[in-house]
Amino acid sequence: MPPSKRGDAAKDLLKALAELRDAANQLQAASKPNEDRARRLVQSVRTATDHRAEFAPVRAADFTGLDLDFYVRTERELAAAGVRVLGDYEDAAFNRRSPDKRSFYRLGLSGDGTVAASWFVFPASPTAQPAREPTRCLVLHSWAQDGRVFMTMRGGSESSIPRPPGLDSRQLGAATGTADALRSHRERVAAAGGALRSLNSVDELLAARLAEDARIAEFRKARGLELFEPMLRKMLGDKFEERGRPLLDAIRRHPEWWTGEGPAPSGGAPETRSDASPITMFLRSRESDGDRAHLTTFGLTLQGLPELQMKRVAANHCRAARFLMETVARKLLAHVARLSPSDEPLEQRIADVEFPLSRADVSASGRFVVPGGYPETDEPGPVRVRLVLEGFTGGSRRKRGMLSGLLSAFRSDPELLHVTPPPDHADTTDAWLRECCRRLGHAAPLARRIDELDAQMQIASRKARESLAEWRERFRAGLPADQALVVKAGLATTSGGREFVWVKVTEWLQAGTIVGTLESKPRNCPDYQQGQQMRIAEADVFDRAVYGQARSMVVHAPTDIVAEEFGVDL
Repeated sequence: MPPSKRGDAAKDLLKALAELRDAANQLQAASKPNEDRARRLVQSVRTATDHRAEFAPVRAADFTGLDLDFYVRTERELAAAGVRVLGDYEDAAFNRRSPDKRSFYRLGLSGDGTVAASWFVFPASPTAQPAREPTRCLVLHSWAQDGRVFMTMRGGSESSIPRPPGLDSRQLGAATGTADALRSHRERVAAAGGALRSLNSVDELLAARLAEDARIAEFRKARGLELFEPMLRKMLGDKFEERGRPLLDAIRRHPEWWTGEGPAPSGGAPETRSDASPITMFLRSRESDGDRAHLTTFGLTLQGLPELQMKRVAANHCRAARFLMETVARKLLAHVARLSPSDEPLEQRIADVEFPLSRADVSASGRFVVPGGYPETDEPGPVRVRLVLEGFTGGSRRKRGMLSGLLSAFRSDPELLHVTPPPDHADTTDAWLRECCRRLGHAAPLARRIDELDAQMQIASRKARESLAEWRERFRAGLPADQALVVKAGLATTSGGREFVWVKVTEWLQAGTIVGTLESKPRNCPDYQQGQQMRIAEADVFDRAVYGQARSMVVHAPTDIVAEEFGVDL
């Protein structure tokens, strides 16, 4: 039968919430705080290991948010020591992955070509508390002909991740003068002995940098989980046994964090939904005007994260909002996984963040993605969303609802991340939501009022009925063995209304009569029972759909799309 609808009965929803609450309580009781920190540590190291720089020339004027005076000042100081500028370059791969930390390198080379210099400003996180200064770095490189590499760094902090033998690095204090840093580097290289490579161009410099990065990555991939004990010992010093050992034990229990392979399910069967949505369900309440909706998620709590909410959603944008929230939820999980370990509470680190979204962030198996029909639009992306942590009611007079009560089982004052437009968005929130969805490949409609539901439902039904002749021929020609055609029809209820049910088509007679099995379980139609044979005239068909294995929709019913748009399914 077609997929069942969430929220068909209040008691089903309450039961589901209770089960989720109990499951989450059990999960929290069994989990350890170190597990989450250890997982993030592994994922941050894996991200650094897998990163491949993509150097591309840029204009400094395009980076107005950075301290460009630092670039000019350092250039002048290096020039006085015989280092000439080669140009400005960005790591395009890094800037795409972390647009909030977008930066560029200014590259230079000594007159004899034996010392390469790069200097840059690394932006501070805008949400860091207390506020932090940007990191201003100068990095000096020399490559020996026998394969050794010498690096001297001023500013920033030295990485604790082990490097391969032959890479000699030294960290200088941030107050070290540029001339002193260059002199210290040359003296250390000279003391090590051996002939140095002499570079002649920016292409040779970038090639040397890329070769060094590849060497480091190969070493770290080969070491795998063996990287973490020396790394944690270096990070924590004499506190390793107290703070590092539990992290190391967690890492060793979960090799899949490093390999990227999911742990086998308890039944031993392979995982079939690796991109399953972190959102278990959506809940909707009406705003005070009775027209607009307030949507909230449930499921992120099970991941240790705040739930999402969207306020004053247009009556027919409930589907679009859920599509966007589901995409944002996946992006949020990926963002949190890349955060470096910190003692700062996670909620503070994500209390006000912006994300870029593109079609690459949309799951092909998402519940609001039409199979075989994505993308539904040709409009370009990407888009930006802002998440702001707020109390459940956001300072309004809204009463606490069912979700608030559920979240209170985990924390006394539940807060949610409000999905909003970025501050510089000039149009309405309705227009922003529609634009976001359409750029992400989802054909969100123009905003409508709740009193337009019936008219939109009739339009969708007419569209479905217009395709009946086509589906009659396809059914008679034979559908794939794993697919079934269903039609929707209205049954008379005891109160004089109509209750719509699904019928699985088993025969389509020449006289225009459809024979099938009642797949739905009628509630207010005592003369009908689930599983009984039905005969329906083509003229009485309200909609049609095709579903496949595991009750997944292959061809969606147009009226179901409208129902989701207006939140009737919630």
